[in-house]
Amino acid sequence: MAVVAVLTFQSTWNDFLWPLIQVRSNDMRTLQLGLSVFYQENSTQWNLLMAAVILMSIPVIAIFIFGQRFFTDGISAGAVK
Repeated sequence: MAVVAVLTFQSTWNDFLWPLIQVRSNDMRTLQLGLSVFYQENSTQWNLLMAAVILMSIPVIAIFIFGQRFFTDGISAGAVK
C-alpha cells in the first residue's frame, strides 16, 4: 500500500494535462503549469526555470526517501522462491 501511495503521489504531482484543461484562472495554476510560463518562444529564463524545477522536485525526492524501505522490502519479498 505504501508503494502505491508513493507512486500515486508522484503521478499526481507531475500531472500537467488535466490541470491545463480544468484550471481557468491564473491564481489556481499548479506548479507544472506555472513552469510553462517560464518557457517562452524568444527568451527563456533558464536560470529561473532550473531553480524552480529543483524546488519542485524536493517533495517528490523526500517522499521517495521516506518510502524507499517499502520499495526494497517489496523487491526482496518478491524475489524469494
